[in-house]
Amino acid sequence: MQYPVEKLARVLLHDALRYRVPMFALFTVIALSSLAVGLHWPKKFTSYTSIFIEEKNVIQPLMVGAAAPMDVRERANIAKEVIFSRYMLDEVIKEGGWLVENMSPIDVERLRDEIKSRTSVQGRGKSLIRIEYSDTDAERAYLVTKKYAELFIRGSRENKVSESTSAFDFIDGQAEIYHKKLLESEHTLKEFRSANPDIRPGSQADVSARVNTLRNKINGIQLDLQEARKRKTSLEKQISGEARMTESLGREKMYQQRLAELQSQLNQLRLSYHDNYPDIVILKTQINELKSDIERERKARTSPVQKSDTRPQDRFVNAATTNPLYASLRAGLSATKTQIQTLEAKIAGTQGLLQEEFGRAQRINDMDAKLKELTRDYEVQRNIYEDLARRRENARVTVKLEEQNQGLTFRIEEPAAIPLRPTGLRFIHFMIAGLLAGILAPLSLLYLMFTFDPRIRLPDALYRQKLPVIASVSHLYTPSECRAATVSYRVMGALFLLVVAAYIAIGVLRLQGKL
Repeated sequence: MQYPVEKLARVLLHDALRYRVPMFALFTVIALSSLAVGLHWPKKFTSYTSIFIEEKNVIQPLMVGAAAPMDVRERANIAKEVIFSRYMLDEVIKEGGWLVENMSPIDVERLRDEIKSRTSVQGRGKSLIRIEYSDTDAERAYLVTKKYAELFIRGSRENKVSESTSAFDFIDGQAEIYHKKLLESEHTLKEFRSANPDIRPGSQADVSARVNTLRNKINGIQLDLQEARKRKTSLEKQISGEARMTESLGREKMYQQRLAELQSQLNQLRLSYHDNYPDIVILKTQINELKSDIERERKARTSPVQKSDTRPQDRFVNAATTNPLYASLRAGLSATKTQIQTLEAKIAGTQGLLQEEFGRAQRINDMDAKLKELTRDYEVQRNIYEDLARRRENARVTVKLEEQNQGLTFRIEEPAAIPLRPTGLRFIHFMIAGLLAGILAPLSLLYLMFTFDPRIRLPDALYRQKLPVIASVSHLYTPSECRAATVSYRVMGALFLLVVAAYIAIGVLRLQGKL
C-alpha cells in the first residue's frame, strides 16, 4: 500500500524512537565491526611497468624484402605465455624471497598459482604492454615487477632468436630436400632427351615438312608414271602397226618376185608352145593367183589389224629384222617399261618412307607429351626450390638481425617503481562504509518492518478500504516513560560520541603509521 512521503517519514520516525535502543546497538556494532575489519584488512601495493615494442627502427627500411617482418599482434597473449612459464615463475619466486628450504612441490605450485593470480598482463594498442603485480609488501611488489620486465625482454629475445633459428633450419632442410629432387628431375630430363634425340624444338615441324615433301614427291612420281604408261601404250600401238605394214610389204615383194619369175617362164614357153599348152595354162593360173595375192596385201595394209593372223610373233621377228624403225620403237618400248618399273619402285620406296615419317610423328607426339610432363615436374621443383632458397636467405638475415638485436626491439617505456600508496580498499573506505552502513541498515530494517507488518498504522488505510473512522487517539507518555526516554537519549548520545571519537583516534593513528 502506497503512502505519502511525509506520512511515511512520520511513521518511520515514530518507529525509530520506539526501537531506539536496538537500532543504536545495531549502528554501534556495524560501525565498530567495519572499523575492526579496516584495521585488519591487508594492504595491497601494486607496481607496474610498461614495455614498448618497437616495430620500426633505423635498419628496417634498408632490409625491406630481405628480412621477415615480425607481427606484434596478440603480443599480450605471447607475453602471458612467456611470463607465466614455469621457469619465469621460479625466477620470480627466488627474487621475491618466497623460496625456503624443504618446501614441498605442492606448496611451490600453490605459490605459483597465487603469484599468477596477482599478476596482470595487458596489451595497450599494438606496441605497448603493461605488466602489473600486487603484493602486501611494496618493495617486493617493485622487485617482482622489475624482474618480470627483465625476464620478459630476455625471454622474448631468446624465443625470437630460437624461432628464427628453427625457421631457418626448417627452411634450410626443405631447401636441401627440394634441391635433391630438382637434381633428380634434371637428371631424368637429361636422360630422356639423350634417349630420344628426335625430341627437340621444331621436330614436329620438321616431320610435317618431310611428310609434305614425300607426298609431293609421290604425286610427281605418279604423274611421271602415268605419262610413262601412256607412252608405253602409244609405243605398243606403233609397234603393232609398223609390224603389220612391214609384214605386208614383205609378202607383196615376195609375190612380185615370184610373179616376175613366172612371167619370165611364161615368156620362154610362149616362144616354143601355144597358149593352150598345159604348162602355159598352169603358169597363167599361178600368175593370176599372185596378182590376186598382191592386190589383197595392198588392201590389208589399209585395213585394221586382223586377229586371225597366225603366228604374230614370227611376223614381228621377221619385221624387226627387215625394218629399222620397228627396232627403234621396240627399244623405246623397252626403255619405257624400264622407266615404269623404276617409277613404281620409287613410289613404293617413297610410300615406305612416308609411313616411317607417320610412325616417327606418332612417336614424337608420345615422347613430346612425356617430355612436357617431365619438364613440368622440373619447373615445379625449380620454382619451389628457388622460393625456398629465397626464404632461406631471408631467414638467415632475420637470424643475424635477431642475434644482433636489430630486429624487433623492446624498450622499457615506464620502469617499475616502489608504490607509495596501497591500492584497492583502504582504511578510509572502511570508515566511511561503516558509518553509512550503520545508519542505513537500521532504517532499512524499519522500512521492511513497516512494509510487511499487517497492522494498521495510519487512518488512510481505513479510508482506502472505505471503513468508517470514529476518532483517532494519540499515544500519551507517562512521566516515568519520559524520564526513561531522557536517560536513554543521553546514553545513546554519549555512546555515539565515543564511536566518533574512536573513529577519529584510530584514523589519526593510522595516518601516522602507528596502526
